[in-house]
Amino acid sequence: MIGVYARIRPTPTAATEGIGIVPDAPSQILVRNLEFSLDHCFDVDASQEAVYETVGRERVALVTRGFNVCILAYGQTGSGKTHTMFGPDEVLADWRGEGAHEKHGLALRGIADLFEAAAGG
Repeated sequence: MIGVYARIRPTPTAATEGIGIVPDAPSQILVRNLEFSLDHCFDVDASQEAVYETVGRERVALVTRGFNVCILAYGQTGSGKTHTMFGPDEVLADWRGEGAHEKHGLALRGIADLFEAAAGG
């Protein structure tokens, strides 16, 4: 199963840079004047949980059934790869801190699900 996803990084200039999801088409993203069709596009308001539910949960379940899985974050420096994979800076500093679980990214959520599956849960 191969999937291609995009997440728009919340920046004050995102709207002025001509980047956005095509209205009524959550799998199409507009970058300047080019339109790309992907499996799913996440807007600036997408939660870490929403990204994990769409991108990671099913793939982590495949790992527990013996399949190899790779989730690769690719993009320009500062585009939000670490945020998507691990969470914001405060999670990186203290991943067990108060309210940190809600901010965990794909990797931390996937690891938690793998340990839960290994424990029989």
